[in-house]
Amino acid sequence: MRWRVVICCVVLGASVPGRGVASFAFVTNARGTAEIAVIEDPGAAYRIVVEAPEGAGAPSWSPDATWLTYTARLAGNIDIYTISNDAERVERLTNGVTQDAESAWSPDGTRIAFSSDRAGSWDIYVMSLDGAILRQLTTDPGTDWCPTWSPDGQQIAFTSQRTGRSSLHVVRADGGDVRLLGGAPYACEDPAWPPDGEWIAFRGALGATYDICVVRADGGMPRPVSDDPAGDHEPAWSPDGSEIAFTSDRDGALAIYVMDALDGSNVRRVTPEGIEAWSPAWGHAAPAPEPKDEPQDDPRALRASGRRLVTWGAIRTR
Repeated sequence: MRWRVVICCVVLGASVPGRGVASFAFVTNARGTAEIAVIEDPGAAYRIVVEAPEGAGAPSWSPDATWLTYTARLAGNIDIYTISNDAERVERLTNGVTQDAESAWSPDGTRIAFSSDRAGSWDIYVMSLDGAILRQLTTDPGTDWCPTWSPDGQQIAFTSQRTGRSSLHVVRADGGDVRLLGGAPYACEDPAWPPDGEWIAFRGALGATYDICVVRADGGMPRPVSDDPAGDHEPAWSPDGSEIAFTSDRDGALAIYVMDALDGSNVRRVTPEGIEAWSPAWGHAAPAPEPKDEPQDDPRALRASGRRLVTWGAIRTR
């Protein structure tokens, strides 16, 4: 039996007194490896908040934006982690030989939905924050992924391939029957539930590329919101439900954009030129903690570029 020491670094930027938590979290490979970054205002400077040697992705803010969950690959295995917005705590929420990904916080902040292949195929699960309670919601052999909660915490929408193509489905958060959402004759993926619960945004393959579409949460035919020859993906609603952030390569490289949710107008770019960015997560405006006074001769101390936390552990390799 051999053991190998592994190291995972998390960097959190310095808090700005009087400012709220960053409006957007996203993934970028600006430094060669997929990392989590945050940006407080469209067009502002971004900062890296999570770096992992084998890559990180799928950021998701807690309802009050004081925690951020994400996935990271460690020794070839994908697990879900969470970090507090003051960088004081980093926790590994899942830990196993299977793959766990795409976390989504419940509206009351007490549970996390995610997708996992721990039962042999990719299904939707819900767990308590401490991992003590785990419930498997779907059991279909088809791949189920990308869960999103209804605002009342009673239902979870997700993407599934159980119909032979990617389509949207809904299941109760405590389990039960799964229902097909809408009747679109094209692939539908990346569902996102808005604060008022009336519509669900998603990416739909209406033509040669994907556009951002919406469908009523109680069913019906979808309608497109964005309309661009480039591909639009990964919708994320603003906290007030008036806008939708999304990923697009309409300027030649992946970037985060925002548009009006009603008709797709007023499109503007959030992430700066010169980097690729995807997987937007739009957080609520929560107060950021005041920066702490720490000795600046300590290499681990808070700097303008951020705080570095190093966690390590031993993983059995054989």
